[in-house]
Amino acid sequence: KWKSWKLTTKNGLQLLIPPNYANGHLCLSNECVFHYKLSYTGNYVDAKDQITLKWNDPKIGIKWPIENPILSDRDKSAKLIL
Repeated sequence: KWKSWKLTTKNGLQLLIPPNYANGHLCLSNECVFHYKLSYTGNYVDAKDQITLKWNDPKIGIKWPIENPILSDRDKSAKLIL
């Protein structure tokens, strides 16, 4: 399952993602500043051990409002869910 929210300077929304939940971000403007914090529970997973999901994996079925996003190197190398 997936859910989406639009966070803007006007609506002032913030989002808390619980540990062990996947999350993705899409900037809908030419520029954006995105800050996030991680809670430390004594078992932080280092970046090399994290799982990256392919942004357009059909098994997840997220309806992104974009067809050709600019992706980070990490996101470009993501694999489909088996």
